[in-house]
Amino acid sequence: MNSTAPSPLLSKLRQCLDFQLWSKGPNFRRVLIIYQTTLVTYLGLPVSLIGIATSVVSLVLFSRDNLTPQTTRRLLLTMSVADAVFLLSSLLYLQTMNLCGGGCRRISYLLPVSTLVNIFEMLRNWTVVLVCIERYIITCHPLQSKQWLSLSRTDTSIALCVIATVIARIPFMAYVTLESYGITFASTVHLLKQIHSTIDAFIMTVLPLLIIVICSLRISRCIQDSELLHQAKRLKYRSNSFKVTRVLLVVIIVFSILMLPLVPVNVLAFEWFFPGATCPVLIGRQVVDPLAVFGSLLHSMANFLIYVIYWQKYRRVLLTMCRGRSLNQHFRRSSTFCSNDGLLPRLFTTNSGNLSVSQVHRSAQNPFEGVEGREVKAEGTQLT
Repeated sequence: MNSTAPSPLLSKLRQCLDFQLWSKGPNFRRVLIIYQTTLVTYLGLPVSLIGIATSVVSLVLFSRDNLTPQTTRRLLLTMSVADAVFLLSSLLYLQTMNLCGGGCRRISYLLPVSTLVNIFEMLRNWTVVLVCIERYIITCHPLQSKQWLSLSRTDTSIALCVIATVIARIPFMAYVTLESYGITFASTVHLLKQIHSTIDAFIMTVLPLLIIVICSLRISRCIQDSELLHQAKRLKYRSNSFKVTRVLLVVIIVFSILMLPLVPVNVLAFEWFFPGATCPVLIGRQVVDPLAVFGSLLHSMANFLIYVIYWQKYRRVLLTMCRGRSLNQHFRRSSTFCSNDGLLPRLFTTNSGNLSVSQVHRSAQNPFEGVEGREVKAEGTQLT
């Protein structure tokens, strides 16, 4: 997330923005201020507050959930933490900058806060990439998923993303620090800004979107092929094993759509710091940047809504938490539980008269006893 225009271009930017939209119409600069304030403050503030609350709820829920596979749960926990910290730091930074403008740059706490914004925004993006890769492995390579996916490898991948994100944000931290010294390090600051813009363009935006698009297309194709195979074998209930993948695909698609405004923002950033930047470049950056900021905030809030709308198990666990009951009171794993969603369907014990644990064990001991009756009951127990 980038800040306002650097001081050498402020005068030219004001000249570019100082025109009327039509004859005797409003001044474009005033319209732009209203547009930015509406997106960043009037819409961004409630989105940030709601997103912080829902991210905390998701964090508590996934930390208590023992039904979701451990690798997926660890990634969703990481995403919830990244969303919460990103939204909180964005709230402190954006609203402070909106209140006092360029004079806020002298406030000491804005440097670490803006650093947190940039670090956790990139970490969140790459956590979505890890979720997409994990779903690709589970869906398209179910037999190898037990070998390729493990909690230790997931933790290692998350740790590498954290380390790489911090390293990638060193140019940003350096140029923000040196910028306070004025023109003393002007050439160095200019170079660091260009490096930061390049990192934002490729590592934070283009590369994650490219990986996500490729994996999502492959996942969709694998789901279609699997459904055709199950229909041919009359295994209708097995299509439920892809519900988690479908929910996370919605998260990935929403992420891709909301991140699209970042592409022109980062492309325009390459010419933004050039002395000969044209008015269309300066104006385009001012128009698209607030939209990209709002889209990034909206994505961090939208994850919770997607879970609630599309994920039945999430709604049930959330309802159980709201009633103050233990999660294990209504949801228990049976002996047929599998850690990867793409392999076998899950059977859970409920209080509604479905299969119990003892019935599952009896069926395992005598697999040919009452087969037809058990198939009917088992079809109603899919809560994946």
